[in-house]
Amino acid sequence: MDAAPAPGYLPRMTRMSRDILQLLALLALTALAAWSALGLRMQGDLSRALQGTSEAYTTFEAFQATFGHIGSDAILSVEAADLGQAESFAAFEDLLIELQLTPGVAGLVSVWSLPDPEDPDRPFLRRDDIAALPPASQLDALLAEVPLAADMLAGDRSLTLVTVIGDPATEADDRAEALAEALATAAPDLRVDRVGLSQLQLGVQEALRQDQMRLTPLSMALCAALALLLFRSGRSALICAAPPVVALIWTLGLQAAAGIEVDPLVATVPTLILVLGFADAVHLHHAVGTAGRDRPLPEAIAHALKEIWPALVLTSSTTALAFLSLLFVGSPTLANVALVGTVGLALVLVAVVTVMPPLSRLLMRAPPSPARLALPGIGRAARWLLARPGPVTIAGLALFAGLVALSTQTRPGYDMSHHIPRGSDFAQALERVEARLPGSDRLHVVVTAADPAPGLQPADRERLDAVGRVLYGAPPQIPERVDPENPLTSRFIAADGSAFALPVAAPLDTGGNGTEAAARALVQRLDAAGLGGVTQVTGYSLMSFAEIRHLVIDLRFAFYIAVGIVALLAAVLTGSVRLALASLLPNLIPILGVEGWLVVTGTSLTMTGAIALTVAFGIAVDDTIHMLNRLRVERRTRPPREAISAALTVVAPPVVMTSLILVLGFSVSALSLLPSIVIFAKLTASAVALACLANLFLFPALLVWASPKETRPWSAPSPLP
Repeated sequence: MDAAPAPGYLPRMTRMSRDILQLLALLALTALAAWSALGLRMQGDLSRALQGTSEAYTTFEAFQATFGHIGSDAILSVEAADLGQAESFAAFEDLLIELQLTPGVAGLVSVWSLPDPEDPDRPFLRRDDIAALPPASQLDALLAEVPLAADMLAGDRSLTLVTVIGDPATEADDRAEALAEALATAAPDLRVDRVGLSQLQLGVQEALRQDQMRLTPLSMALCAALALLLFRSGRSALICAAPPVVALIWTLGLQAAAGIEVDPLVATVPTLILVLGFADAVHLHHAVGTAGRDRPLPEAIAHALKEIWPALVLTSSTTALAFLSLLFVGSPTLANVALVGTVGLALVLVAVVTVMPPLSRLLMRAPPSPARLALPGIGRAARWLLARPGPVTIAGLALFAGLVALSTQTRPGYDMSHHIPRGSDFAQALERVEARLPGSDRLHVVVTAADPAPGLQPADRERLDAVGRVLYGAPPQIPERVDPENPLTSRFIAADGSAFALPVAAPLDTGGNGTEAAARALVQRLDAAGLGGVTQVTGYSLMSFAEIRHLVIDLRFAFYIAVGIVALLAAVLTGSVRLALASLLPNLIPILGVEGWLVVTGTSLTMTGAIALTVAFGIAVDDTIHMLNRLRVERRTRPPREAISAALTVVAPPVVMTSLILVLGFSVSALSLLPSIVIFAKLTASAVALACLANLFLFPALLVWASPKETRPWSAPSPLP
């Protein structure tokens, strides 16, 4: 006789015990990721998004290698009712002395450093006859006699600019702290603001930090509120909210562990993860409710997962493909966006399938009611159009052709103001500088030395005088004795004497009177004077305008790659080229529609906009995939036309629901402090809304055209020959 089996030391675990253990393990993993996410760093350096391949970029990099990194300079805007008043004038002098003595400061460029045309070896304001005048008269004389003064001092003497050149041997954080302490000593009647590139980067970092603190919880709360409204159940709202939150924490934790900083482009990913996670969760929860009409809860969950998991995998894959297409651009920052976005979408899928089933079994006793969304008008319109596939298909093709023609007129562009935090002290100070000076931006005219010998030779002076007459209307005042080791001098004269840099103020704008227009005008004037061959015009904004245009063109190429990959994937999965083409049309029309709107309104397509449209295409395909997945199920028992109608009836409510979630989630980002993120949110939300309409009203008719010309269900046996 066989011996009886020995009793196990561990009791057999119940379903509830396994669910609790699984959720506890996921909670521990989430806590670890949250701890890691505390180490995330913000990065406001916009130049990291650039490739560094264009002529404009290489020219600017060569300029910085020769004359120093201007991004490390601190540009100060000093304001008073009238700097010519004795008290304000003295307070300004005291501030300059304090700054000069500040640790980490190598030198200052201010109105006090402008040389005297009569004797360039001394500052104009130190000339005996000028120093004897009242302060207001001194500044008026400076404006009248020194050409560069008008770029640094407002005509009403209410504002002036000071450039603080940092000592590269000092750490940036230490310099910033010492500078802040020095500025705190400024007299009360002086207003001092930082308006340079370094301050812009700090402002962007702070705006990103505030956005993450404000917008992420708000987006999560709005999506949860919509889930509560749709399912009429607090438990359902919690079940739908948990996976995207968990996925976001996992993503941020891995991002911090990988050392990927949050910049204005990477900052668009968290909202995407949240809203796409909510959309997937709503689809699954609605499927559980539908399956639970004639099944107990555990069976309903298993049945819903079996039916919907192919769609969940494919929707995550297509959006991930859109992110991965950004790798073809070659930008380090866009590579980070691609990596974080792809990993985040994979984690969304993992969170949905691992968190929702056990959480649903623990929180609910019976299957949830399907989402309640009354769509009588939408349903009737969709079915009416489905009954007329021929005219609808022709109209769709005509619309597509028109939008393609319109999109060819899209202009790539760049606007620096999109990266300036809204309502910040920096933005307001910049507006005042733009209003009172020729511009807050700086162009640099690099002049090749006429004499290759080191130092400033007579031939060099002659050439610089000629260039100065073109730029300022008078020769620049250059001291006879030039110290190449002086950090102030090194900003204008190369250490080996091979080149010289002359600054020119320009408006910070991309319009007809902006930096680009100013640069073109300078080039034309230099060419007309026969100096074009020995001069180059460069600058940070000018480089950005040129380089980001190249990036936008590359991003459009990446978009076409994403379209091609999705089309190939659709053809493989459906086994039909006609179905693949039919599935592309309702997803390309929304993207082309947004581009057409940009063309009609005269708005250029920026780098942020190009990224938004590429990612929006990957999201728009999701509705199509859910429709095809449901059609696959319905075709088991119905002929094509009936199956399409049945699939539309089942899919329409969750498609509208998830589109609402996506639009609401992205709309929250419209409250961002950074205009670039606002633009991303608006364009993506618009494309998603248009995609919802196209998939409800156009796609079913296209499916009728693309479906095989047979009437039997896919599960029916083939007729005998």
